Amino acid sequence: SPLYDASQTTTTLPDAVALKTPFSRSQYSAAFPRSLHGHFKSVLHRQAMVTVRNKVFVMTRVFSAVITSVILGSVWYQLPKEKGFEKLGMLLFSILHISFSNFSELTFSVEQKYVAYKQLDMKMFPALTYMAAWGIVHLPIAIVETAIFSLVLYPMVGLVLTAGNWIFFYFNLLLANIAMASF
Repeated sequence: SPLYDASQTTTTLPDAVALKTPFSRSQYSAAFPRSLHGHFKSVLHRQAMVTVRNKVFVMTRVFSAVITSVILGSVWYQLPKEKGFEKLGMLLFSILHISFSNFSELTFSVEQKYVAYKQLDMKMFPALTYMAAWGIVHLPIAIVETAIFSLVLYPMVGLVLTAGNWIFFYFNLLLANIAMASF
């Protein structure tokens, strides 16, 4: 029937639909129903819970920082000032170790990747909030791991024991840790 055919065809595009009531504007006019801040808070809470519940991951990172720093410190124990190339090798190996210590996070990240893809495809939250929440949750882990590693290693290898030099050493290791974790 012509009346049925007319009811099945659309003459207006989705952009032309008027959202007249406050409820319809709040529900359907934005890509996400809540504010960016609201999404960020909920995703941050979720990411913190996922990370805290994975005690094996967190404890492995801390334990490996202690063990590895003691081993490396014993290899280069109290190097004299004349051994510049050996100290340079120790610094290079320290940065490489702290960078590649993020490989323990690889299986955890691959596992979470598919969950994040599914939730992002369903428009549960903006991608920006997920990335920011992930960075903020993993920052304390990187800070603690790098602090433990550098506090044990730095005095063992005979580097200059001043606060400014240690902070410089720590800051460089922390930046390497964060940079490699972001990949």
